Amino acid sequence: MAPTTSTAWIAEIRPWADPVLDQRGYDPRDRYVETFWLGVIGPTATWIMRGFADRLERFPDGFSVDLDTMAAAIGVSCARGQQSPFGRALHRCVMFGLARTSTAPQRVASQVTRAAPTTTLEVRRRVPQVPTRSLRRLPPELFESHDQWVRARYHPGHQPAEHVATIASEAAPAPPIGFSAAISDGTR
Repeated sequence: MAPTTSTAWIAEIRPWADPVLDQRGYDPRDRYVETFWLGVIGPTATWIMRGFADRLERFPDGFSVDLDTMAAAIGVSCARGQQSPFGRALHRCVMFGLARTSTAPQRVASQVTRAAPTTTLEVRRRVPQVPTRSLRRLPPELFESHDQWVRARYHPGHQPAEHVATIASEAAPAPPIGFSAAISDGTR
């Protein structure tokens, strides 16, 4: 039987070094992201960033990921570009400055007899605070609690943000089964 020719959408994920955010930013798996970024970038983009953070923790220099498989693991369809829910979510990560495309195009050979076009993304290990213009689009209680959340983080004794902790605990979704397994183990 002759080998089939198909292409996978492979991404090379590299850390986006940012000395300020690496010190003061939020881990993409942090409740801050689930509470405030989720309503801005959407659940799929949030899951994408969480998945990238998990792998960058294990492979700090970067890793390869089959984006088709990653999309399927979180339950969305995938097509190259912005034609699919996954493609639009990945674009939102870039649009909001959580990831950026690399300028060096690459091609990698897969394990079978096919060549896969490769996208290279630099991804933030830590994300910034949500910009004010985006916060204003959130429900009023989240917009109002954001300032207290930030003050509690940088000035722990200033004001207890009990209702913020309650909102955060209600906003913490469980990861989908098999999500982390969908991301390559970095050995490609």
